Amino acid sequence: MKSTSRMIAFSPAVLALALSGFLVGCNKSSTDSAAPAGSATGASAAASGSVCDVAAFEKEQDEKGRQSHTPRKLTGCKLESYSPKSKTAQFSGNGKMKLSCVNIPNPEGMQVGDLADIEGKEDGAGFVTLYDCTVKKK
Repeated sequence: MKSTSRMIAFSPAVLALALSGFLVGCNKSSTDSAAPAGSATGASAAASGSVCDVAAFEKEQDEKGRQSHTPRKLTGCKLESYSPKSKTAQFSGNGKMKLSCVNIPNPEGMQVGDLADIEGKEDGAGFVTLYDCTVKKK
């Protein structure tokens, strides 16, 4: 009796999608909200939507390395400081590190302690750093 094996080819994108779906399913618990446990855009947050999920960003960079130009969205981040000289804003969230937004104009109308929603692209040169940030006061 002759044995034949079949090989099925998958593109890297299909494999990544399947793996991410599997991981999201494994990360769920009975107390989780309907939101995925993590997302490629870094937009995951608590059901209230008020957590700046820097911890997920840190974890993803620890596991996968820096992914230059990857779009990121974080909500409810607290402005910690802004340096007009370097045009860098520092935000805090639920992670150990502060999120940096580099080369941005002064976040208009914002003061230290204000909460903001942030959109930007991952900067491969710095850990937990974004460029082309759009900062909107909450």
